[in-house]
Amino acid sequence: ACGCRRFFVLLVYAAGYLMLAFAAVCLACGLYFFADLADEFTSLTKRIIWWTIIVELALHAALLIFERFPLFPTLLGVAAHAMYLLLLRSFPFVNVMSPLFIVACTLFIVSLVAWFLFFSANHELFYANHLTPGYSVAFFYVVLVFLVPT
Repeated sequence: ACGCRRFFVLLVYAAGYLMLAFAAVCLACGLYFFADLADEFTSLTKRIIWWTIIVELALHAALLIFERFPLFPTLLGVAAHAMYLLLLRSFPFVNVMSPLFIVACTLFIVSLVAWFLFFSANHELFYANHLTPGYSVAFFYVVLVFLVPT
């Protein structure tokens, strides 16, 4: 009675990709708006970024202490956020050729890969806590990896 519903499947995939395109446009508009605000209110933006980094560092420490997360990816995240704090000294000006910026970008990428490898090897972390791995990793990345560099 179910049959092969190719049109329905095609429709669902098309709608899904259309939703992704709309989400990307909305995200781009939001980032443009925040960039405009950051340009307009630089001292407030610098304080917000500073406090965000401090909270990020505290969250990394909490994961290490309370959840016994692995030392290597956690310390990479801490090192990346420490570099962001150092980059904040010259905010809103950033020299993309400076060693500090290059080290911060490198730590960002290495931290991203380290967390990916950790979560890839530890699926039971999600299933034991009744979490969906894809969404959980995405939310983790947004809060603890992408929030400040974005």
